[in-house]
Amino acid sequence: AADNNDVIPVSSHHPIQPGEQLKYKVQYNLYFNVSVGKVTFNVQDNPISNSSSGCHRILAKGRTLGFYDNFYKIRDHYETCLNMRTMRPSYFMKDIYEGGYEDEEQVEFNHSQRYARTTKGDMYRIKEQTQDLLSVLYYARTLDYESAEPGDSATFTTFISDSTYEVGVKYMGKTKIDTKLGTFKCLKLKPLLVVGRLFDSKY
Repeated sequence: AADNNDVIPVSSHHPIQPGEQLKYKVQYNLYFNVSVGKVTFNVQDNPISNSSSGCHRILAKGRTLGFYDNFYKIRDHYETCLNMRTMRPSYFMKDIYEGGYEDEEQVEFNHSQRYARTTKGDMYRIKEQTQDLLSVLYYARTLDYESAEPGDSATFTTFISDSTYEVGVKYMGKTKIDTKLGTFKCLKLKPLLVVGRLFDSKY
């Protein structure tokens, strides 16, 4: 994966474990926090039954809550099949509905021959360690931020909607976040990305 990494190396410690679940509330701050949606990430416990390479299915779902469906209804479903040893995806799927906009996509990755095939039957050449929209979030977590200095960055080739993009993260340092559950030590990361509907600018 050296050709996909600018400065920050991959860590020898693997932070992602089968069975992991992450749940987030999406809130607007209108003088007080208003919950308008939720997002969940789930790494399934067991490898996919027909997979000999130790791939785990990772699901990400996002939706607006009750009342806010009337303004901008969101029902997003993303799925990747990720090899936990190589951190390479073999399959990606998305099925999204966002305020009337609908989109579906399925992609199969062949890393040994370096191509991606979509549901339309189109084939695209890909680089080593190419990620999908969901797997790249997990791959970024495998970097060794303990050895990084503020300002260091890492980039990854990501296949999104029939095209590849160089996306990544910039390490901004460490911080502490106070929550209702206590104070947590955190890493500050900034996305480096230019992809239409995702972010407006590279920095």
